[in-house]
Amino acid sequence: MKRVLILLVSLFGLTVARPALAKPSIAVLGLEVVEESDTPDAKAAQYAEALTDALRARARLSSGPFTLAAGSDKSLVGMKLLSGCDNEANPCMAGIGTELAADRLVFGHIQKNGANYQISLKLLNVATKSIERTTSDLAPSAEASSADITALGKKLYAKITGVSNQGTLIVKANVGRGEVFLDGERKASLSGGTARIEGLAAGDYKLKVETDCYLAYEGTVTVEGGKDAKQEVELEKNALASCGGTDGG
Repeated sequence: MKRVLILLVSLFGLTVARPALAKPSIAVLGLEVVEESDTPDAKAAQYAEALTDALRARARLSSGPFTLAAGSDKSLVGMKLLSGCDNEANPCMAGIGTELAADRLVFGHIQKNGANYQISLKLLNVATKSIERTTSDLAPSAEASSADITALGKKLYAKITGVSNQGTLIVKANVGRGEVFLDGERKASLSGGTARIEGLAAGDYKLKVETDCYLAYEGTVTVEGGKDAKQEVELEKNALASCGGTDGG
């Protein structure tokens, strides 16, 4: 009887203490700029740094299949030098991934190509030392604003990891009709107090809802890839408006 009790207690302890399966980790190395000449391209270097930050920002989102590795603040050039890698052969890159305690490694290059940047990325499985995905994209060099690079980072991260980069926002308001804006752009109209906006890139948006006789609602919403984000909106009546008793409904 005593042995049975000990066994039951042990099994119960294993059941309670069993941790949730952790997501595999991913390291995003700073993109390497391939120079057209011996003169460094300062703009390309800034672009590569900003795009690297955008890729890492996307990897930090909880909705993705990976968690960003702690050592993901390293550059491809620097890690190759430290690891003695003369090239980017899979075994050598896998060694870098192991050093960074990452299950996957994203690395790549940026090269000026006329009026565009040629961006090439690879996703390496560190354990198997094999390339799982590659992507090569052209991005206009003129589109170098923070918003442009952030959007490009989300797009490229989705392509290289296979994660969905699009989600849906459902807005529910206390008024029947109105206009819904995201980042200053009109996206939908309320119908029966509800608006559904699909195909949104994952990330944060500035939400604004307007209707007659009410003060505009403004706030921030977060959209995750492959998920529905729901936002309850409460608009306050505009005491200064002459609405003749209408309520926007």
